[in-house]
Amino acid sequence: MLEGVSDYFLHRKEQSRKRKRGKQDQPRTPKKKRKTISGGQEPSTEQAHSSSAAPSSAQHDTNVEVQAMAAETTEGANSLPTEPPDVLKHLTIGINDVTRLLEKFTTSDHPDATEAATMTPGPSPSPIAKVILVCRADVDPPILISHLPHLVAACNSRSHAKASGDVLLIPLPKGAEFSLASTIGVRRASVLAIDASAPNFASLLLLLDNIPRLRASWLLPQVEASPPALIPTHIKQLKTSAPKDMKAAKEQRSHKKAEVKERRRALVFRIALECAMDIRPLLGHFVIHLLVGMFIALVGPRFSGKSTIEDYLVTTKCFQPIRLSEDGSQTDVDQSSESDHTILSNGFEGSDYMNVRLRDFAARRESFLFLTSPTSSCLPSPAPFVDPRFRQPLVFSSVAQILQHVTQNWLSDFVTVDLRTKDALEAFIVRPFFMVVSVDAPVMTRYHRACQALGVGISLEEFVQDHDYRIYGPSRTVTPEASSSSSLQSLVDLISLRVVNAFDALSSLHAYLDELDLLNPERLRPGWDTYFMQLATLASQRSNCMKRRVGAILVRNKRILATGYNGTPRGLRNCNEGGCTRCNTASETSDECVCLHAEENALLEAGRERVGDGAVLYCNTCPCLKCTIKIIQTGIKEVVYNLSYKV
Repeated sequence: MLEGVSDYFLHRKEQSRKRKRGKQDQPRTPKKKRKTISGGQEPSTEQAHSSSAAPSSAQHDTNVEVQAMAAETTEGANSLPTEPPDVLKHLTIGINDVTRLLEKFTTSDHPDATEAATMTPGPSPSPIAKVILVCRADVDPPILISHLPHLVAACNSRSHAKASGDVLLIPLPKGAEFSLASTIGVRRASVLAIDASAPNFASLLLLLDNIPRLRASWLLPQVEASPPALIPTHIKQLKTSAPKDMKAAKEQRSHKKAEVKERRRALVFRIALECAMDIRPLLGHFVIHLLVGMFIALVGPRFSGKSTIEDYLVTTKCFQPIRLSEDGSQTDVDQSSESDHTILSNGFEGSDYMNVRLRDFAARRESFLFLTSPTSSCLPSPAPFVDPRFRQPLVFSSVAQILQHVTQNWLSDFVTVDLRTKDALEAFIVRPFFMVVSVDAPVMTRYHRACQALGVGISLEEFVQDHDYRIYGPSRTVTPEASSSSSLQSLVDLISLRVVNAFDALSSLHAYLDELDLLNPERLRPGWDTYFMQLATLASQRSNCMKRRVGAILVRNKRILATGYNGTPRGLRNCNEGGCTRCNTASETSDECVCLHAEENALLEAGRERVGDGAVLYCNTCPCLKCTIKIIQTGIKEVVYNLSYKV
């Protein structure tokens, strides 16, 4: 391939030496200085000839010698080629020349900014060099050629985008520079670039099939022929006891210690509360003021289990039952509350049973105070059956009297089943200690209970008519106001909790009521999480997105910073009016969705400065992945959500 290249460079070297030798052998003629004769006249011609006559003979002898040497050199150089061989047109020799060649190719797609805008760029040049030989071990310092791999990778990335061939970078072993320079006929040849159109290039390319191609992956075009398939990773981990973040580990330990202290404190308070509930008849008002009062009104159709739940609250939770007299007679509240000597339905006197219970309560209180084991119960084993309703109900003649009494004794617990109308309940619903609990059961279950309780057979049709009367009110002959006020349907907006009593066994009902935790203070006053989550749900009602309603509340230090709901941006048509094409079609991708998420709206409304540290985001739906990234960036400490969502 390199035939004739060495002879050509040798010929050029000889020609260069010849020119240099000829210049060195020529005598240097001094510059003539013009002499002025006194009087301003120039020297005569005879004087000039006389002055130059001396060196003319020496110059003649020198020219003869130069001509003789040139003749000898010409005779030796006639055998060397004077024209460059064709293969030399496809070679680029030297670090600088190869670097310029690669840079020209990589920057061919980027026109010069100084050129006129009207100039039309020419076609992209094809790659000039296909093989680059680098004498890597012979170059000192190596930094002179350290840029070549990067340039070759850039060229290959560009040629990959243009669907053309790659440039091969081949490092040569030590001593290759001398061999390569001798073959070419030059003094040094550290880098040699060969074009693909060089003679016999195909035979050279067959020897270079195993040479790796250099590419810059970040310059390759992002073209995916098929969706990527994720390969499951198998990461081996070595667990150590040393935490990565010592400060975070210390804070976590302090939080755990605080949680343990809080649980211990809650356990002690619960034990003290249970003991106080047991000795409540002994301590009277002193213990009453230590308890949280609650007034529960049970409403529902007949034979749904209202009286059973009332007995559960009276016997297990120490609630005081309240009755509203139907005949309007006035009853002394104090006497009725202190009447403990009433004969119970099973024949035992209430005073004996109460004395036994009070002695047991006193023993349990003393054992708790002095950390000793309580004495055995004074009740015989098995204890005689006693009607659980040992506490006599308080009887009132009007709703106003009930309201006055429960308001004055708001730290006590009361329960009633006699408040059945909307007018009667609306007087209590404004009190912070009042709660309406709806009790219901399937119609057939209540029908079987009615047949067992009444002992007489009643038809199912009559029972259903009575059910409709109590649920939806009397017939249409009655005025609508009276019908809506006396029906259970009118109480739907006042109900705080619903209980479905479809249990066959009393123990199952009690277990279900224990699980409901009716005495939880959040039933009357919701906690912070419940409160803000309800506000987030309320904010979602303003959503106009066709996919789902989402609302978000941004809170810091129990103060609301911003609210948000999902929908189209300001100035665009609402999503439910066709503003978002993706939400109004069956498309599953979210790339074309123009709706802002509720979390994004809340974060944009608050801003990074107002969010600060320790902010909490409440959202009725789990944030998506994009919103999660924004939440982390803005410094949100905690996210509380209600509904799950695919992330």
